Amino acid sequence: MPSETDLCNDALGQLGEKPITAIDDGTAAANLCQAFLPALRDDALVEHHWNFNMKHIELALDDPAVKSDYIYSYALPADCLKVIQLNASDRVAWDVEAGHLVTNEGSATIKYLSRVLNPSLWHPKFYQALATGLASKLAGPIANNYGAAAKLYDLSVSKMDMAKSIDGQEGSVKYHRSTALTDDVRG
Repeated sequence: MPSETDLCNDALGQLGEKPITAIDDGTAAANLCQAFLPALRDDALVEHHWNFNMKHIELALDDPAVKSDYIYSYALPADCLKVIQLNASDRVAWDVEAGHLVTNEGSATIKYLSRVLNPSLWHPKFYQALATGLASKLAGPIANNYGAAAKLYDLSVSKMDMAKSIDGQEGSVKYHRSTALTDDVRG
């Protein structure tokens, strides 16, 4: 089961650097990994609706409600990076304000992208793309190789595109009545 330390060592290995013993071992490489990894990970987690970080949860009503143009306010979960949908509908009005979902709906079940910290829960292609992305961030300060940084960045983008493509193939095709009517007309 891969860990954050494994991910950092994968990135360092791509640079020909020595591995770290732990992400918090206090070495310069570990400190840079600790500095770069959280933002890099969260950025990658919100740029696609990954199957491995998709969650559904019923929210509890805030007391007191956040001041808003809406009637109700619900605190979002601590691991929420992006709300995708409220009450399984695309026709419900809502906003996110200061860590709260606000709406006129008297109950709130959200579909959202969560912050998944454990690399063993990530899709293997996502893991590889993120390791290469981290290597691109580390190439300058650790290896003093900004040319490699640019090449690794381009490679990480390519790997992330592949990861998104594979992730997008998981699940059933969504069938909508309006699509069926259009298809029937086309014959």
